[in-house]
Order: sequence, then C-alpha cells, then structure tokens
Amino acid sequence: MKSLKLVCYASLILAIVPAAHAKPVQKRPASKARPAAAPSIARTLQGFYNHSNAAANRLDLDGAMRYYSQDFKVVDPQKNEYDLGEIRYRLSALFDSAKSIKGVTTVASATQRGNTATALIREVVQGVIIDPNTGRRSTFTERQVARDTWTHTDDGWMCTASQQISDTATLNGRTVTAPKSDQDSASGDVNATPAFGAILGNQ
Repeated sequence: MKSLKLVCYASLILAIVPAAHAKPVQKRPASKARPAAAPSIARTLQGFYNHSNAAANRLDLDGAMRYYSQDFKVVDPQKNEYDLGEIRYRLSALFDSAKSIKGVTTVASATQRGNTATALIREVVQGVIIDPNTGRRSTFTERQVARDTWTHTDDGWMCTASQQISDTATLNGRTVTAPKSDQDSASGDVNATPAFGAILGNQ
C-alpha cells in the first residue's frame, strides 16, 4: 500500500513499468460491525502499516497488498490516478527487480468518523535493485508524505484511497525524475511515469 503508501507503499508501487489495464472491481460494502474506538485508531492503523511493510521487506506481494480494498485508488502529486490492478502489477515488477527492500511508515496523525478513518503518514523506503540485463546493483531511497483513507468493511479496516502530498526519490544518492515515455508523449502527459520508473530507467 506510499505503506511501500507501502502500505501504503503507494508511490513505491506506482512507476515500475507502463500502466496496466486492470479490470473493473466491485466496491466492498462498509461493515455494520462496530469499528475500533477513535482514541485507538492511530495505533490500529500503525499496526496495519507495520504488517504490510514487514511483508514487503520479505518481498511477499500478497502480504504487502493485504490491507488494500478492491476499489483502492491512489492519486500522485501530479493528479494521476491508479487503481489496484495497476498498483499490484507495478509492485510485482518492483519485487522482481529488488534484491532487498526496507520500508518504514509512521502514522503522524489519524482521525475517525464512524466507519471511516484518515491517516497522515510519512514513509521512507530504501532498497537495492538489480538490472536484469547487466546485473548491476543500485540503491534507492524514497520519501513520501500521504493522506490515506481507511474504511471499516466486513473484512475489517481496509485502505480505500491514498492522496500523495509529496514524493522524492534518489538512485545511488542522486535525485531522479521520471523520463518521458513514448506512451506519455502520445498522450501529452509528461508526469505519467512517477519516481520509480525513473529509478529503474536510470540504473
């Protein structure tokens, strides 16, 4: 889930390869069960982020995606929107290239109203990726701030949306920006490939 948002690993998962075309998914209904009391919501959500990060650190895709709802959406700082199918596809590509990943997500603040909670998170993701063609190792660091929305469903609390506030990435100590792809050129969108597309493209 940027949390790589992981989760939520939102930014980390966004820009490995060109966008996938995911099938539409149905929204999971909110649960009628009583959610956690508001004073404990920050601690509750922190536990979910810790669990997701631990799975991502093991390169466990299913575990890293455990707390994303089927209708999850993330919006990056350039206002590009990505759905769960795209995010899973890109995170899988990242895991295939990664030698190691370590993500730490901190819940800076959280509020709850009934079955909905909002968390302001700060995240740092570091790792080593391997160029499959040359075997060259590169180190990356990503820092992001995001506002995540959680909904209490029949499956418990699930992250349903993430709005990235800021996102920066470095590769071998150098700040990287997303390259302009052929697809982006055709669409006129120079921001369609976020930070980690630039990382993999600059190994």
